[in-house]
Amino acid sequence: MQENKLANEVYDVIEEKVQDETFSVEFIDEVDYKEKEYIFVRYTIKGDPTEYLGWYYRKDGELVHDVTREIGNEND
Repeated sequence: MQENKLANEVYDVIEEKVQDETFSVEFIDEVDYKEKEYIFVRYTIKGDPTEYLGWYYRKDGELVHDVTREIGNEND
């Protein structure tokens, strides 16, 4: 049940970020990093070969975006 809640939250924040683009989440992982619990999300946007890694954390119970990095593309 907890995993589904996290997945739903992740989809909501990414959907807001990419607007009308179609995206696919490749994985979601929770990691403790520098005394903060982060949620790492790897996703792709349809039509874009780049893969993205978004870092999120919780603040006041809400999932907050920290940073997103491009981590590669299929043509490299």
